[in-house]
Amino acid sequence: MRAGLAATARAFGLILALVGLAALAAPQVYGESFMVKVRPETPPRGAEPVELLAARNEAVSFQVVIHGGDSGATAVAARLGELSGPARIGGSQLTLYRQDFQVITQSSSGQDTTGRWPDALVPEVDEVAGEPRNAFPFDVPPRESRALWVDVLVPEDAPPGRYEGRVEVVAAGGFTAFVPVGLTVVDAVLPSTPSYPTAFCIEPDLVCLAHTGREDCGSEDVRVELLGRYARLALDHRFTLSDIFVRQPTALGWEAFDAAYAPLLDGTAPTRLKGARMTSAQYMGPAEEQALADFQAHFSARGWLSRAFDYTADEPPLFSSYEELRVRASLVERAAPGLVRMVTTSLTKAQANGVEGLIGRISVLLQLMAGVEPPDVGPQRPAYDAFLSRPGTSLWLYQSCGSHGCVGDLPDTMRLPSYMIDHPAALNRAMPWLVFALQASGESYYETTARITTAWTDQWFYGGNGDGTLFYPGTPERIGGQSQVPLPSLRLKLLRAGVQDYEWLMRVVEGGDPEFAAQVVRELVPSPLEVSVDAAAFERAREKLIHRALELSPGQPPPGPVVSERPVVDSQGCGCGGGAQGAVLLAGTVGLAWGLRRRYSRARGPGRPVVRAHPSPPTILT
Repeated sequence: MRAGLAATARAFGLILALVGLAALAAPQVYGESFMVKVRPETPPRGAEPVELLAARNEAVSFQVVIHGGDSGATAVAARLGELSGPARIGGSQLTLYRQDFQVITQSSSGQDTTGRWPDALVPEVDEVAGEPRNAFPFDVPPRESRALWVDVLVPEDAPPGRYEGRVEVVAAGGFTAFVPVGLTVVDAVLPSTPSYPTAFCIEPDLVCLAHTGREDCGSEDVRVELLGRYARLALDHRFTLSDIFVRQPTALGWEAFDAAYAPLLDGTAPTRLKGARMTSAQYMGPAEEQALADFQAHFSARGWLSRAFDYTADEPPLFSSYEELRVRASLVERAAPGLVRMVTTSLTKAQANGVEGLIGRISVLLQLMAGVEPPDVGPQRPAYDAFLSRPGTSLWLYQSCGSHGCVGDLPDTMRLPSYMIDHPAALNRAMPWLVFALQASGESYYETTARITTAWTDQWFYGGNGDGTLFYPGTPERIGGQSQVPLPSLRLKLLRAGVQDYEWLMRVVEGGDPEFAAQVVRELVPSPLEVSVDAAAFERAREKLIHRALELSPGQPPPGPVVSERPVVDSQGCGCGGGAQGAVLLAGTVGLAWGLRRRYSRARGPGRPVVRAHPSPPTILT
């Protein structure tokens, strides 16, 4: 009897072992959060349905991971036909991409992050020209992972409710797998033009060189059209390329300039986000009084002047001398007094060199605001209140190579927002949270195409991988199709997610609960130098904001329970619950939120639409 039971057990064990081996040998397919950077060595995990939560006119993303198992998979392709519910979401509202790897040979952080990292997104159908491209098919080697990126842009008129669909993945040999997708659309609409203004730069000569082999693109018309495609893709990711004006007015007038750029400035360009318009516009003309005066007059007549600025000096005395700053600021003040003068510096440096009064918009390097580099040492934010009390002034923030360690490795405890390829997704998404927390009005960034000519193979620049490069050149030779288009990086998608987070923060503030928004910020950013790298923490924070925003909207029930209330813990196991700096950050954010709520309430009045403004913050943050 016992011998028979033992034989049966051995046979059963053998069956289980064979089943396990078969399961291991077969490719595996599963849904994954967009906050996980899937590398070749990423191990597979259990399959779970994808669950999304979004407002109308909001873009949400997820990934589909294919692990090759022991056998690998060849000729892999995928499709997502539609999401069905109260209506159907499909067509251009759904975009599938194959993720391409960047081979990292030098780490951005001085730590061991070399190897292959996902970044370039090759679309099935591109977002700008709407042409089929060569995302599929592709192969997955044995015991390696590959990932698809999926974007869902919820239509502005989509009825709220539950939508469902599935991603189908097929491969050679009859392999088929499905990933279920659920989307809950809430009764709220995000604006196409964000309340988070940005001024990101682009280098036209390098863009032309990457696409056409010539710095001038061969003609001005080709140059203008290609730059316009980059500008539209940026607007669809909720940020602005502020210096795309390669066509300038002539003695004959502004007709050619307006034909090229008025749609982008007015919100009539063929963007996927209907009505999206530039939130900033940099003066690109000569340093001459008449040209400046004409620019101000024309932009004022067209209603664009409030978004226009002159980049008066860049990080003096490094790239501009203080004397050059004085000369140009005096020229602009004389010829175009209504044009904002932007300088990238800190208030401490501006005051020490007697130029504070010449600056309208001061854009400050993030770590200088944190007070960790001489002469900006100690709490900095309170000092900016006096500057911001002057009419026409504003505080913006930016990050640079110093944010990821170009002047030496950053301490392990310092985690700043970063657009580097080989940094966690959370740091790529975090900058708008810091802009909110530090009571700034917007973000500037020095370049988006610095290494676009070698973007597919090498983006090392200023000590980082991807510093100053956020696009890829989508040439027909590389991605198929007929026309030249820009391609998004994975980091562009994460930047967009952060800007949408900012909208939800402001919804909660406008709804009357600034303290709640401040607490959510504190959980992710206990101090300006301590951004959580816990991927799930950002998604929990966003969901909390959505729930609270709906609770504060009359007649709008929340969509269900929050996924998790567990404490935010980063990938190193560091608790992100607060501390002395976190308490100060929270206090300042509460003050900012309350001040903004009062400002918005006065602007809106009962029953009026939200007026998106960026007043100087009335309270302090150290």
